[in-house]
Amino acid sequence: MIITGALSICGGLTFLKYSIVLIAATIDAGLHAFSGPSLGRTLWSMVVTLLPFVVAMYALHRKREYLFIKIMVYLFIGAWLLGFIWLINS
Repeated sequence: MIITGALSICGGLTFLKYSIVLIAATIDAGLHAFSGPSLGRTLWSMVVTLLPFVVAMYALHRKREYLFIKIMVYLFIGAWLLGFIWLINS
């Protein structure tokens, strides 16, 4: 259960990083001051970050391990949301 929580938190923070890059690239569309990865690469990285969680949740749902699914979802979303709030307040 601890490993599931740690992986979910790391996944949420990684998804946060790509979300910030996506937002920065979208806001800076006309200014060209942002020199990060391309939009396609950022979206692909977000999909690759989410894919293991989707596969794990599907497998756990088939085994009826709903507690692990809840832990994964709550910690993933919580890490993403708290990281975003921390970024805004800093």
